[in-house]
Amino acid sequence: MKLWSQDEDINSLITAHNEWLASNGTIGKQLMLENVRMCDIDFREVDFRKALLKDVTFKNSILDGATFISGIFCRVEFYKCSIEKADFSKSLFLNTAFKKCELDSAIFKKLANLSSDIKFAYCKMLDINFENSTLENIDFHGAVMRKANFSNTIIENVDFRGADLTDAKFDNSSIYYTNFKSGSGMTTKLNNISWTNAYLNDTVKFSKIKNAPLIKKDMSPFEIFLLSEKKRL
Repeated sequence: MKLWSQDEDINSLITAHNEWLASNGTIGKQLMLENVRMCDIDFREVDFRKALLKDVTFKNSILDGATFISGIFCRVEFYKCSIEKADFSKSLFLNTAFKKCELDSAIFKKLANLSSDIKFAYCKMLDINFENSTLENIDFHGAVMRKANFSNTIIENVDFRGADLTDAKFDNSSIYYTNFKSGSGMTTKLNNISWTNAYLNDTVKFSKIKNAPLIKKDMSPFEIFLLSEKKRL
């Protein structure tokens, strides 16, 4: 794997990519990175639209405000990076990991339907936006994602264990085979969440509610959870 730093030829590749974008592909060259490791690089507000990244690692780098719209990410890892206000809308992610990253106000709208196996465990991602996306096989456990927006999403086989989802929005979302439970030293925070017109089927898991005598046998896990929330108010 090639190791790049800020002063090497990555800058010339980005320049060629910007020319390719501006000319609709008539000049320049689309950015295609493979088997590359980038450390301590400042990519603030860089335009990576439609870039293709395979087996790439970003470590200790700054990508605040960068644009990755309609990009393709295959086996990409972001480690201890600052990626605040970056835009990943309409991108395709396959087996991609964000580890110990800061993603406040990042945008992941309308992700490609085939995106799966994305890991955000223990990331800080306040006010992050996943509107109108299909999220499948995603790991959010332990993430701090207050005010996250999951409106109009399809969520399937997603791990929210131990995540802080305070003030998050799941309006008009459909959720299946997803885990919101606390456990193993992790407390999932589900305070003041908006569930307007959300659909959660019986495969969705919430922590067991103690001392709730109004529970009926035919109640779904979500109905029991909502009952406990009303009791808490």
